[in-house]
Amino acid sequence: MYFASRHKAITVGLSLFVISFFAIAGCSDDPGDNDSSADVGDGPDVGVIEDADGTPDADVAPDADETPDADVTPDADETPDADVAPDADVAPDADEITDLPEVTTLDASDVTIDEATLNAELVFIGDPPATDYGFCTGTSSEPDDCDSAGEPEEGAFEATFDDLTPGTTYTVRAYAEAGGTTVYGDDIEFSFEWVQVSPGNAHTCALSNHETLWCWGGNLYGQLGLDDTDDRSAPTQVGTDHWESITAGAFHTCAIRDDQTLWCWGQGGARLGLGSDGNGDRTSPEQVGSDEDWRSVSAMRHSCAIRDDDSLWCWGNGGEPLGFSDDNNRDEPAQVGVDEDWKSISAGESLSCGVRNDDSLWCWGFNGSGQLGLGDEVSRDEPTEVDAGSDWETVSAGSQHVCGVQSDQSLWCWGSGVAGRLGQGDSEDRDVPTQVGIDPDWSNVTAGLGHSCAIRHDEELWCWGSAYTGIGDTSETSPTQVGSENDWNEVVSHWNHSCALRDDNSLWCWGLNTRGGVGNGEFGGQRQEPVALDSEETFRAISASGGGIDSGCALATDDSLWCWGHGWSGILGTGDQFFRISPEQIGSEDWLELSTGGSHTCAIAADRSLWCWGSNSSGQLGLGESEVDNTAYSPARLDTDENWNAISSGNSHSCGLDTNDALWCWGSGSSGQLGTGNEDDQDVPVAIEPAMNFSDLSAGTEHSCAIDDGGGLWCWGNGSDGRLGTGDTQEQLSPEEIMADDEWVSVSAGVSHSCAIRDDDTLWCWGEGSDGRLGLGDTEDRYTPEQLSGGQVWSSVSVGAAYTCAVRQDQTLWCWGENISGQLGSGDNNPRITPSQVGSDDDWASVSAGMQTTYGIRTDDSAWAWGANSSGSLGDGRYSVLSPVAIP
Repeated sequence: MYFASRHKAITVGLSLFVISFFAIAGCSDDPGDNDSSADVGDGPDVGVIEDADGTPDADVAPDADETPDADVTPDADETPDADVAPDADVAPDADEITDLPEVTTLDASDVTIDEATLNAELVFIGDPPATDYGFCTGTSSEPDDCDSAGEPEEGAFEATFDDLTPGTTYTVRAYAEAGGTTVYGDDIEFSFEWVQVSPGNAHTCALSNHETLWCWGGNLYGQLGLDDTDDRSAPTQVGTDHWESITAGAFHTCAIRDDQTLWCWGQGGARLGLGSDGNGDRTSPEQVGSDEDWRSVSAMRHSCAIRDDDSLWCWGNGGEPLGFSDDNNRDEPAQVGVDEDWKSISAGESLSCGVRNDDSLWCWGFNGSGQLGLGDEVSRDEPTEVDAGSDWETVSAGSQHVCGVQSDQSLWCWGSGVAGRLGQGDSEDRDVPTQVGIDPDWSNVTAGLGHSCAIRHDEELWCWGSAYTGIGDTSETSPTQVGSENDWNEVVSHWNHSCALRDDNSLWCWGLNTRGGVGNGEFGGQRQEPVALDSEETFRAISASGGGIDSGCALATDDSLWCWGHGWSGILGTGDQFFRISPEQIGSEDWLELSTGGSHTCAIAADRSLWCWGSNSSGQLGLGESEVDNTAYSPARLDTDENWNAISSGNSHSCGLDTNDALWCWGSGSSGQLGTGNEDDQDVPVAIEPAMNFSDLSAGTEHSCAIDDGGGLWCWGNGSDGRLGTGDTQEQLSPEEIMADDEWVSVSAGVSHSCAIRDDDTLWCWGEGSDGRLGLGDTEDRYTPEQLSGGQVWSSVSVGAAYTCAVRQDQTLWCWGENISGQLGSGDNNPRITPSQVGSDDDWASVSAGMQTTYGIRTDDSAWAWGANSSGSLGDGRYSVLSPVAIP
């Protein structure tokens, strides 16, 4: 099974495709006698030979050489006895075969796909009856790619069928050749298709039509079920079991096998339902209890499931919407109420909703925005009926809003209306179900973090809200069609990305792709429109030096690491200080994350170990006291017990997130940029207090910023020019929350200014404003975050030394600020005080702004560079360029 040319390691497990050939050979002294045609099904009478008088004995066949077997006594006329047959282990010569074999058994349900090949077995009765035999394969009804099987082993051989693509139907045909004539068996058709998909927070899981389970994306807690914590950018099969249904939660996954047993894995705690002794993380599926009567399951931060008797069971931490009157944890499934009449369940971030067999709708949990639909903002611990008397067909609980389809196919949404996620043409909250439009023609709806999507009966896909709608860079407060196709049959959203199935069972995803949740073989950025899971890739991440060194490094799609430019202080990791005018591979390891700082670089290897190289003047490599002031010219591993998930290199300090989302910093603390409460340097990673969980971080020159798991923005360090966003210029020795709200998704810290994106995809900047680097239309400093005007929606931002670049959701690239070296890519050296588009292309996936050099990756995974090139930092040998050029 493969999705792109490099994904042939992906395995697909189905069952064995068995084709049986049977042959009984006959011969004749006169080939013209009897029926000598070699057409299929039209050979000589089986087992018929002639006596001397021309009268055939009924059931006597000669040996291949016309000589009777040694243990057979012939009649006087040397005619074999009528009831004597040749030995089974004696095969006729190829040129004497006139009756070709027929394929008598073809079982289409017995197909095995393994290691990207179809392993088919051709079984003969007796010895092989032909000189050439094998399989023809193709994607049409007349396959013509015939491969010889070679020499069989004990009457059987294997053939391979490569390059299987989801959504494609394949045909296999067996053949055998003897005496210059080829006989073909019946055609067998099979296909690989997707039948169910479930996006989680940063990961996705899906089921194929062969009941195989596949997961991809973020794997911090083992939520992919692959027995490790490595992220995957493309679908990877989970074991070999057969599964019936799947649900991806925030950081864990649950699924029901074909024997109706329930299994969960990923982030530990009560949410896995494994009992008091099972609170640790699980990196592979583990059975929940021993019952074999589970019908459906839904997960977010907690889990709920329905049994065959229609009873509802939930489990998780006590603060989650489990449906009980107390706040106690439930580390095993516990029945909600006593009723056995539940039809479906949807677990949201802070609430749960379910439909009963009488089509009534019930919700419970947090109600701060009216998301329970009960006409108030009072939270409920136990299921409470919504809009009594209405009949509901389906419901989807999101983060702070809910959408559902009633039995008359009308669409309704309620809860938080921020950014238009309710589809009402405004951003107002609704505390009761409110119809979306007037058309009763909806079949499927899904509620994500800040957006919603639904499918009409004509199979058109429509989305609305602030982020990740698949529409492009526009924020829509009313349903807007995604593309123009009318062949969509199911859509599912969760947090910041969505996936949908089309009529041909192809799978399409879009939205935030930080950890590969979109599944198209890439990490980072986002996809503003649906993309099929079959893309090819080249580069997936790129990082520009933020100090006075013009250099860059990038991660290829095969996870190899490449660096180029100035090699001062060993920042390239090439083992010396020489510059490279084109990319050079660093080591042979597989790498996950990369960050290039002022004079050093750090990266996370595939085993989650952390490596740094370059200048260590302030301990920024984290290698310990004995190594301070020593330069590492090649990657050096940090001696820590932690596994690492994210890394950001500043000018002379570094910060990282471990796999528990804890924040660590090390290196220069001269301005409090480490967040340790003092100005001391640290030569090894130090945990930042108070302990919090973080999802994003950025180390600037003398300050740092990070976003916690709840969306809060924190900055610390040098406060000059307002770069911390705290409203003043004071130094902060510990993390200080900015604006005290929970709406931030990504942040980038530079030399003296910072920028961040909120969950409504608006872009905000603060700090020094000279050269227009804030993009606010002037050169004034800002001491608190201020939104860039124009109502545009953004997907990523990167702050350079004195300029900024960002990618919009329509995949156009924009830069502003200082432009002395052409780092804005505008074709000139003039500064810009508002965003200026780089060229006219709309295929940019990500951007990295450095000192005076900028790098970008397009959606075809090609890498581009522009700006200063004094040391070959553009990777193509030129001195400098004013517009993007491809990196060779």
